[in-house]
Amino acid sequence: LVGLGHTRLACIAEPLTFTKAYQRLQGFCAGLAAHGLAYAPELVVEANFRQAAGRQATQRLMELAKPPTAIVACNDLLALGALSEAQARGLVVGRAVSITGFDDIMLAEYVLPALTTVHQPATEFGAMIAQMLLQVIHGEPVPVPQRIVKPQLVIRQSCGPPPLASPK
Repeated sequence: LVGLGHTRLACIAEPLTFTKAYQRLQGFCAGLAAHGLAYAPELVVEANFRQAAGRQATQRLMELAKPPTAIVACNDLLALGALSEAQARGLVVGRAVSITGFDDIMLAEYVLPALTTVHQPATEFGAMIAQMLLQVIHGEPVPVPQRIVKPQLVIRQSCGPPPLASPK
């Protein structure tokens, strides 16, 4: 998003009592810092995990005196809610505002516009966890109790450069 020219990025976070939600927010903040952008607390909204919460968070963000030009939602359902609210306000997602998700759920590629998201190999995760669980059940040591799998950014149509500033 920063590479596209966005400087006012918002984040819709999942409940921060969950480790993955906290880590995703920390990643968002680290991304801002890495690009010399300041953290703005009003641009971070903690929500639950569902579309309705994404929509409500986006309402709140769009009612700011200076709304964001891009929204990073910490899961695809929150992003779909954000997309819905933006469209209900007459905004063209990918032009007037960019929206990204996380998880690459099956629906992400079929909404209009298709959602830019972070793909994680859920099947691979399940297989790894099942293998580890079987090792524990059989009293075998688990050689690598924690594995890090690199996610993949899937760029679709919900992102674009920020709209040009209105002439004064």
